[in-house]
Amino acid sequence: AESYKKLQYIDKVLHDRDCFNGENFELTQKWIHFSLTEAGYSASDIEYAEVPITRYVSKDADLSAKFSAAKSVTTDGKTYKKEKRNYIEDESGTYVKATVVSENIVVTKKGKSDKQIVIGMHYDGTGTGDNGSGVALGLTTAEKFHDIETEFTLKFVFFTAEEYGLYGSSAYAESMSEKEVADTLYMINMDSLVCGDYTYLYGGVQDNENKTGNKTEAYDNAMAVAK
Repeated sequence: AESYKKLQYIDKVLHDRDCFNGENFELTQKWIHFSLTEAGYSASDIEYAEVPITRYVSKDADLSAKFSAAKSVTTDGKTYKKEKRNYIEDESGTYVKATVVSENIVVTKKGKSDKQIVIGMHYDGTGTGDNGSGVALGLTTAEKFHDIETEFTLKFVFFTAEEYGLYGSSAYAESMSEKEVADTLYMINMDSLVCGDYTYLYGGVQDNENKTGNKTEAYDNAMAVAK
């Protein structure tokens, strides 16, 4: 019920969460932060992790307007021309390479152990289902777990720039240390949770060679809870 109230708020107030120029993207960040602090999380529990995204745009474009929701945007001072799908540096080129910086929001709920479970959901987009639903459920889950002692550390990660190519989740994965990777038991991804009458549950590691999946412990646990 609490998640549904959040979903209604997202639908009514935070519908444009495009991480480049969405009118409600920054407000969404502030709302997530406020909700977490109201639940008891401190500033040290909440990290804003920068996610750089490269985009080639017309050199005549108004970058401040085109990327108004970004934390920052810069260019390398060069111009480029487009050849098929590639951009080649050229003095007379009509494109510039912009580095757009957005942010993941990473929330840590310490457990008895450094072993961790990552709970992720992307907060960019324009859809109530995709992915206002994941934000609503993930945020409510983070709130509920604040005062619960847990065996493992929980990392709630609100990813940016999913809609543009999984930039937020890729940046997070690439930033993990070897120890963090070794300590991660599994990751739960909440995405598009109210797009029909069924919940579709996927889990495991894809094995293309054998056309199957393995390491399905997280999936098996979730199915057992559901049953």
